Amino acid sequence: MNPGRAIYYAKQLVEKYQIDCTGLTILTEAASGSYFFNPLIPIVANANSVMTFCKSSSYGNVEQIEEQMSVVYSELGYRDNYYFLKVLNEECLGQADIVTNSGHLRPLDEEFFRSLKDTAVIPLMWEPWEMREGEVDLAMAKERGILIMGTNEHSAPCDMRPYSPLTALHLMMQHKASIVDDRILLIGSQSTLAVAIEKGLDSLGVACKRISVDEPNIEIEKALEWATYILVAEHSYKGAIIGSGGIIENEMIKENNISGIGVVSGFVDSNSLMDCGISVFPEKIAPYGYMSYSPCEIGPYGVMDLFAAGIKVGEIMAKCRLNRMNLQNSALYTLNNAPALDLEGHWSWINK
Repeated sequence: MNPGRAIYYAKQLVEKYQIDCTGLTILTEAASGSYFFNPLIPIVANANSVMTFCKSSSYGNVEQIEEQMSVVYSELGYRDNYYFLKVLNEECLGQADIVTNSGHLRPLDEEFFRSLKDTAVIPLMWEPWEMREGEVDLAMAKERGILIMGTNEHSAPCDMRPYSPLTALHLMMQHKASIVDDRILLIGSQSTLAVAIEKGLDSLGVACKRISVDEPNIEIEKALEWATYILVAEHSYKGAIIGSGGIIENEMIKENNISGIGVVSGFVDSNSLMDCGISVFPEKIAPYGYMSYSPCEIGPYGVMDLFAAGIKVGEIMAKCRLNRMNLQNSALYTLNNAPALDLEGHWSWINK
């Protein structure tokens, strides 16, 4: 994306969420693609210091990202407004008021939490129900008194639901699906994902029927007889949804008039399906808890929007804790003044 457009988006989002990071030190991530411009948001919001940690991944190596950030952020006049970190140490961790966790910084383990100061906070850049096992040591966070809260993705001003049907449409277009003449069987239950996709497709007049993974077999069979294309958008079911050993076996697909299967989220055994001559897109299917086709595919604004909301959650949490407000009151205040969500179940801060 054009850097000038990125800074426009960053300023727009800081205004949208009324973010003010004055006096705060942010530890975030340096990444490629749609995540490349996320550090602009706390920079534009007047953060005291922005530390960007990077490690090599399948999306890019550290040296490439460091060089790209240096060139682009210099062009924008912000080269001196961030520190590029290749190694995390206790000194860096001990400075952070807000720690984000979109990718490179995870897992947040016991050693990580022991290095943070007791007023540090961690805004999850997603809703708490999406928590994956082993990525955040909540027990240690509780022991250290490190406040962690989720970001509300389904209520203004942070409403990610409109991005879901756009992402689904983009996927199906890339898969060369008819869409207009297809009968789309949508599998999923989450309000921010499958339900939002269903509403979006309905509004366009696209033939769409949604079922959940726990639908009775007879209903699944009827839906398969009706459908010509399947779209999987289920983010919480751990098992196989389609394919060998799945809720829907390969033979059930072959027996019906299914032209292809698109996967936004949810495990589909694409290898066994393609061996049966069934087209699956994208080629690489992510494991449970990850998205195979995320909103970043349609551009960086949605990614930046959610990140900005998370920074706002972090800002309010951090200011509460720096003012020595206790954990419960800090959580309550944040819920009332930011697009935040409490942790679920016995991890809740406000339900003792």
